[in-house]
Amino acid sequence: MVTQLLEVSKKNVGMNKTKILSEVKNVASSLPLAPGSALGTETCSSPRDPEELCSGEVEELTISSPGGLYQEVKFKFSEDPKLPAGDEEECSLEDTVVDIRGSRTVGIQITNRTGVTFKDPMLCCRSGQAQVRPPPVLPPNSTVHCSFTKTSSSFQGTAGLLAYQGPDEHLALLFSVPFSYTLHRIQFALAVLRGPLAQDGLEQVFDGIMEKEAPDPKVVKCILQTPQGALELKDGSLSIRATVSNVHVAKMDVVVETKAT
Repeated sequence: MVTQLLEVSKKNVGMNKTKILSEVKNVASSLPLAPGSALGTETCSSPRDPEELCSGEVEELTISSPGGLYQEVKFKFSEDPKLPAGDEEECSLEDTVVDIRGSRTVGIQITNRTGVTFKDPMLCCRSGQAQVRPPPVLPPNSTVHCSFTKTSSSFQGTAGLLAYQGPDEHLALLFSVPFSYTLHRIQFALAVLRGPLAQDGLEQVFDGIMEKEAPDPKVVKCILQTPQGALELKDGSLSIRATVSNVHVAKMDVVVETKAT
């Protein structure tokens, strides 16, 4: 099984290499440089989070074109990924769980089986953007869909927090699909929020969920290590279940019910 997973991982590296190089060329072509200038060896970086970037290193950036500016970026890639010492099978699953042909897209489906109407969704995108925005109202006995994707020509994945507001309790869904699966894992979370919500406070909620490691009765989090996982949260009057997966694209299928008394 380990051998088969290594073969899949090797194919993924090849496909990822092509995609990253294409993204780099798109970015590089938009950067104005003075004629005759040259940049030496450097590592991919970002003002927000260097670890969200590509896992390769830039060997060189050169300019060569008669009468024009062309930029060429060369990356180092390992065509034969090696497993670190330790739990080899778990490491292989982490490396091969994701279909890298997608554009770090996250699809979300929410089914409301309560008697409560959730509405006025608030969205915080730490990276990426809404592809299909969440509908303004989630009535009882209804299902809504939305999706998010990475920003074109960027070295960041898709991460954010979606909150639907109820009369007393608010439903919050967190998703994080990184650009580099070597450096980071896919994460999903469910949370029940209370009190007034403010748009400028959603980033703090996102960071708190991502960074918190101690158990919290109002939050459940899943670090996806296999193609499919499950989340369940019971708090207040709500019982929330979610199936999370990463087959072709990352998906989160959420069902909200009234908690049995």
